[in-house]
Amino acid sequence: MLSRVAVSYFYTQEYEKAWGAIAAAELLVSKNGLADLPFMSEIYAYGSLISTDQKKRERAKLYADRALERAALDFGADSAETGLAYNALGYFSFKTGDLKTAKGQMCKAAMLSEKHLPDDDPMVVNNLTSCGVIMYFQDDTGTADMMERAARIAHNNLPSDHPVTLLALTGSAGVLMQLGRYAEAEALFRRLTRLERQLRKKDSPEVFSPMSMHADALFAQDKTAEALAIAQAALAYSKTMKAGGDPSSQGHAYSQVARILSSLGRHEEALDLYRLGWATNVANLKEGDMNIGITEITYAQSLMINGQLDEALKHAESARRKLLEKLGGSSRRAINAEFSYAEILAASGQMDKAITVARSASVRLEEHLFDYTASRPQLVSLSPIMTQGFASYAAVAMQAGEDAEAVKAVQLALASELFLANADLAAKAAARDEGVGDLFEQLRQERAAERKAKEKLFSAQAKGEGDFSVLSLTAENLGLQVKDTERELNNRFPELAEISRPAVPSLLEIQSNLRPEQAAIFSLTLPDKIITLAVTKDAVHWSKSAISGRVAMDYRKRLFQSIEDYRFAVSGPVQTTFDTDAAHQLFKLLFTDELYAKLDENTELLFPASGILASISPALLLTKPYENSNDLARAPWLVRDKSVAIATDLSKQLATTDDSTDIRFAGLGAPELAQNSQGQISYAALFRGGAVDISSLLELPTLPAAKTELTRMSEEFGAQNSLVLTGKQFTEPAIRSLDFTPFSVVTFATHGLTSGEIAGLSEPALVFTPPNEQSHEDDGLLTASEIAGMNIPADWVILSACNSGGGQSASAPTYSGLAKAFRLAGSRSLLLSHWPVRDDAATILSLATVKGAVVDGLSRAEALRQAQLDLMSDSTVPGSAHPAVWAPFILIGD
Repeated sequence: MLSRVAVSYFYTQEYEKAWGAIAAAELLVSKNGLADLPFMSEIYAYGSLISTDQKKRERAKLYADRALERAALDFGADSAETGLAYNALGYFSFKTGDLKTAKGQMCKAAMLSEKHLPDDDPMVVNNLTSCGVIMYFQDDTGTADMMERAARIAHNNLPSDHPVTLLALTGSAGVLMQLGRYAEAEALFRRLTRLERQLRKKDSPEVFSPMSMHADALFAQDKTAEALAIAQAALAYSKTMKAGGDPSSQGHAYSQVARILSSLGRHEEALDLYRLGWATNVANLKEGDMNIGITEITYAQSLMINGQLDEALKHAESARRKLLEKLGGSSRRAINAEFSYAEILAASGQMDKAITVARSASVRLEEHLFDYTASRPQLVSLSPIMTQGFASYAAVAMQAGEDAEAVKAVQLALASELFLANADLAAKAAARDEGVGDLFEQLRQERAAERKAKEKLFSAQAKGEGDFSVLSLTAENLGLQVKDTERELNNRFPELAEISRPAVPSLLEIQSNLRPEQAAIFSLTLPDKIITLAVTKDAVHWSKSAISGRVAMDYRKRLFQSIEDYRFAVSGPVQTTFDTDAAHQLFKLLFTDELYAKLDENTELLFPASGILASISPALLLTKPYENSNDLARAPWLVRDKSVAIATDLSKQLATTDDSTDIRFAGLGAPELAQNSQGQISYAALFRGGAVDISSLLELPTLPAAKTELTRMSEEFGAQNSLVLTGKQFTEPAIRSLDFTPFSVVTFATHGLTSGEIAGLSEPALVFTPPNEQSHEDDGLLTASEIAGMNIPADWVILSACNSGGGQSASAPTYSGLAKAFRLAGSRSLLLSHWPVRDDAATILSLATVKGAVVDGLSRAEALRQAQLDLMSDSTVPGSAHPAVWAPFILIGD
């Protein structure tokens, strides 16, 4: 009974009372000669757990060793009781910073508990989650699978608000963060924080973790003000927590607030908090603990930003050494510390040593990146740690004059899902050549179905609604199908794994594929600077703006606000102005005067599908100050000087012109919807219970000019070479069954829906004429995953649709949604929109662009440029000079 009392006090974090019960139990055992009875292993195990949280390290290790010895003696090495002893050992090792040992011990505990305990015993989920957490810190590629297994068992066997269930969900949300799915993680952390507050006492450590990670999820989405408020609340909470939580929590809380402040340019305030974060961990943790190293390296970076280079170098060397010793050279955190050390070395003038350190770290980080993509090839694997690391390497390489290394690093730092899509296309072609093309396509479709099932589960978890066990079982079964197909494909075509690895073109390859008028532009936003690298046919140029990258993001937000103000103007959009200052300031940060002058002869700029300009067209930047926002037709837009395009693959030359002979056109769109609906789309009722609501879909407004647009394009290419499907003919089954092989130009003129703004929609989709009755084959929407499984090998696909560039989640890069889907379907070049396009403007822009490229022989980028210039000067189109009208489209592809 005393043992059970101790366990109860342990789980309510009343550690002094818990240890008192353990001591009383031992005394009773001693007095009555009970030391050989089998419950002693449990008493020792909980004695160790309690001692660990009391920071009684020697006693904790002694009791854990006793627990393991007694459990093995009384129950055997392969038993649940031995699993509890390994749990105690793993907890001790983790809290003392020995992650390598902790991983083996805790994952052994997970294996034994899952084997010997019923699934409704909370220790099963507890141990699986603890194993997953340590795997996460060790950069183990199996982390996601372990966390998903823990969450699945919790859903199937424990109450939804059980503390261990919440622990498992926190781990799952952490994996979402690692995978860059910040919007989904944000919703889950928000709910978890609320539930933990309800379940725990006000000073419980369990509240801190989801609160802090919620701030991280917000910060990753540029929701800086809200992130700062929650991070400050988490810091205040960490100071009130009683013993038992992670002793590094308060130190990391200081550093988290500091990071957000630094991003706002408040570097002196940030330095004080970084110092407090490091000093707090030094005071609370054992010497050499990895968490001291983690906070010390961020302190060193802040010292560098504030000009204290000697002090920065001292702390960077110390942190680097600690992290390499504790985590090993392959750890992303240790590698990132080396990049920071290299940056400080470079700033101190030690360039040779800086590039040597950075080069070595980059090799290891690249290996980690591609190992991860090999294990989860359907996902972008670049976490913020990786992105920041490659960006730091690029900065050091540029300063060292190592152009080839800088170009490679900057591509890795800006990698997006389209980067991954190119590798997928190569793998698809290879699989087809090897006779396993059908199996490869089956795998892709199964992965898409698994992801969709997981997204439904995450959405239900965030809302606290739905049958978690059913959703979890569905995702599990789909995952098993994926693994079976992966094994079969690997057995039949083992070389596929290597072919699937994304390839980064070298500087020589890029330059050989660029035309004389082209320049590839890469912009990196770092905590204290913005770097832009420009690659031309025969040179590499770069510039640096000493300012926080968040400042550039703020300018981008202001531009978005100008677009939104125009689109939703109550008094009439024609009267709405534009933030010309933000458009010019952002241009100056990305292109210094010296750099832009060097690009004078380069009339076509190619941008990556990620980075600061991934969600707006660079064409709307202003190359010079311009205050007259009431006369935007005369403004010095970048598009007046240059054409722009998004290059998804610089390993080959982009198409110059389109051969006008034997062009075949497919015009698809103008769904039959509400005939009298006016104004903006009302999305709220589109989904009920997670499924498409047909009646609401029918109420979407018609696109009056869509049919005209498609008809006019058909006439341009010749009716005999064209197919036009509109109205009742434009249905999901009709498009799914259409053979796209003969068509070189395909246009979709319909509504595009994004997952970020519509509850219930887990991925971007195109709207079709809804069926009378919903079915699995036809719900009136063609989603990105469905498109990706089709074969659409057109030279040019135009999505003349609202939000057709939208990402797969609210926080996803703009081009990761429909763009990736059509690329995977085999489409070469895409014309997509960043925001909802007015249908009259869509008609003019899409028709003029295709005509310019296909009929007049202009390059595709130049054809779009001419269409934009013509539209902005067309006085017959209301508001045509405003970027909201002429700048939504961007060209993507080969």
